Amino acid sequence: MTNIISAKNVNKERCKTCIFHDDQEIITQERQAEIQTYLLTGKNHVCHTTNKICKGGRDFQLQMFHRLGFIEKPTNDALYKKIDEVMKHD
Repeated sequence: MTNIISAKNVNKERCKTCIFHDDQEIITQERQAEIQTYLLTGKNHVCHTTNKICKGGRDFQLQMFHRLGFIEKPTNDALYKKIDEVMKHD
């Protein structure tokens, strides 16, 4: 059975052990690159402490999706707007 987490169920802050803190030493750079790669495909990273969407992972997505021109601004609202647009076309 797959756990489905709403795209809007994002942590409000990064947890203390977030792998997206600049000074994190929890995972290797290679593993972090793997996670960033799957985040760029639209998947979410789940926080190990709250089981919500990782705030650091979402921030990464917002910055990259904005730089790529996929969303208008690097905000959750812009992402949700794009998700709604894409879902209407399916």
